[in-house]
Amino acid sequence: MVILLALVLGLAVPVAILPVQPGGVPPEAAKAAGEALARGLPQPFVLAPLDPGALREHLLSAGPGCRNDLLCLCGLVPFAPGAQALDLELARVGQGYSADLALVAPCEGLVLDRRAALVGPTAAALVRFVAQAEVEMLRGRDLAPLRYGDLRLSTGAAGTHASTAQEEPDGFARLARGDYRGAETELSKLLAREPANVVALTARGRAWLGLGNPVAALDDFTAAQRSAPILALPLVGMAEALLWVEALKK
Repeated sequence: MVILLALVLGLAVPVAILPVQPGGVPPEAAKAAGEALARGLPQPFVLAPLDPGALREHLLSAGPGCRNDLLCLCGLVPFAPGAQALDLELARVGQGYSADLALVAPCEGLVLDRRAALVGPTAAALVRFVAQAEVEMLRGRDLAPLRYGDLRLSTGAAGTHASTAQEEPDGFARLARGDYRGAETELSKLLAREPANVVALTARGRAWLGLGNPVAALDDFTAAQRSAPILALPLVGMAEALLWVEALKK
């Protein structure tokens, strides 16, 4: 188990946390929600080493338009291609608060996932929402079906094969529906033509997990990570597959 934990920790994926947008929510409640984000990152995610004070100053100097323009945000920080960030926007609504948490890839101009809710007017309610939403978005089982189209754009920028969803949509559609056997079959056809296709490798790895074959999944995730080391999805899949492989040994 110690060896497994070392492996998983070695696959750490940095995630930046942008300053919370309080929107009329009391400062102490907004602060508690931001602190909950920072301490609630599930493995293999870790807090990216950004200076919160400097980031806040840059955002203020750039104006509110830049905060809502992901490509502007990319150059302002600056973020590296493939970097991910959590962006929490709060507002007072009637007798409660609204909370909108987004997982974004600034340099790709992409909102990767999003959770929003109306909660009671307390810091504790905001913290509960943040803790649940953060884990739901960052766990590999939630990332897979949503983000292959977005991942295609990132891999294209990195110079890897970027034609997946246009050429072979059925494999991805089957994966999103939970048809893991069908997805594996279709994605294997694509990979026979394009063995270095990072998107297809990552998707087939997810299909292998759905079929209960973590060893095959680990092979695909590892191949994808070697081809595109800046991307998070293969790393998440590797960590999940490693945990499953270790559990099967017991």
